[in-house]
Amino acid sequence: LVDIQIFENGSRDDDLTEDMEVEANKWYAVEWDADGYDEDDDLDLNIIAKNIANEDIFDSEKIAVDVKEDDVSGSKSNITGDSIDPVLTDGLEEMTLYYDLEEKADVQITVHKGKNASGSTLIELFGISDQEGGPHTVVWNGMDDNGKKLSSGVYSYKIVSKAGSSEIEDGSFIVGDVGAIDGGGSLGGASSGSSSSGTVAPGIIIDDDVDDDAPLPIVESDNSEEIQSENIFAQLDSFSDVTSANQYSIAIGVLSNSGIVHGYPDGTFKPNNQVNRAEFLKMLLSLVYTDIPVGGQECGFPDVKEDDWFSSYVCFGKLEGLVQGHPDGRFKPYEPVNLVEALTLISRVYDWNIDVTDGGVWYQSVVLLAQERSLVPMFVNSFDQPLTRGAVSDLLARLIFESDGTLPAYLQMLR
Repeated sequence: LVDIQIFENGSRDDDLTEDMEVEANKWYAVEWDADGYDEDDDLDLNIIAKNIANEDIFDSEKIAVDVKEDDVSGSKSNITGDSIDPVLTDGLEEMTLYYDLEEKADVQITVHKGKNASGSTLIELFGISDQEGGPHTVVWNGMDDNGKKLSSGVYSYKIVSKAGSSEIEDGSFIVGDVGAIDGGGSLGGASSGSSSSGTVAPGIIIDDDVDDDAPLPIVESDNSEEIQSENIFAQLDSFSDVTSANQYSIAIGVLSNSGIVHGYPDGTFKPNNQVNRAEFLKMLLSLVYTDIPVGGQECGFPDVKEDDWFSSYVCFGKLEGLVQGHPDGRFKPYEPVNLVEALTLISRVYDWNIDVTDGGVWYQSVVLLAQERSLVPMFVNSFDQPLTRGAVSDLLARLIFESDGTLPAYLQMLR
């Protein structure tokens, strides 16, 4: 169990997280926007790792934090607000780089091995001339120039702009075995629209380079009715980190407009963030049930407290026979939900008729039935793979479209 505390001028000022469950030898991130603090504050993060069986046994470490504003100069194009999301990745998912240009400039973005961008270039994402001023996004498939996954380690991105004089901004990210992530991108720090020409590496999408004026596709459902996509799918909410090029954009729009999922206060959705067991339970129950009691409850799980936001969902699920605890009696609400857990809960909620007497592992029949019904979300390749917010949106959207007979149309649009 991990607590992270904010100390200002030597005194405890706030808590970022408390009793966050973590696993050994995995990377974790917690997002903090440092709102309310400035460059003159003496800030530290105090990280406390507690023994899960006895919280009186713990280790702690303080880390100094520097808060810096983006430097702005009248002689530069001024790159501001740069960040990358996710800051931690297993190397198999898309990453999105955000930045803002104050004026038109030549821009080059590269990736380097190590926690600073001073070394040799590993990957050149793109180099273009006369990129317009304003906010920009670069979606990268996370692969190297040969289409291979990056090895585990710390990496840095570097943005170089030139309009008169040059400016450099950089930030870092990690490839490795990732635990549940609370929060999103890595904020960059100062080191010192569309393009008119240049080079762009494979697997790169700049500023949602998709023809938004193209006609919506016509697809056919099982009953051979022609259905235009805008009549099936709700409009995508304006999340700053979900463009129409995102593979989950349709599902996120449907779930968001249905009130099943929500964005963050900063206007992002963070589709690459993992979903924990409590969050998935709330999403699924909110999709199916309308009579969940409101208010804190306790129902026998020692790690579900009455004042926890998810207690009413967990207790409702237990009362209905939908959720069970682990062998040690805990529910483990903060653990990432994986594919098998998600499909098992769905099978109970939707009362699937599953034969588990075929001699296979207990979850085999559940997964096979989900595969037959085309319910397994995109880019999920193993039973124990943790699900992201994007993948959960895809999974729940498939349930919605299956129930109204338009799942084939949805699947056709994903091709």
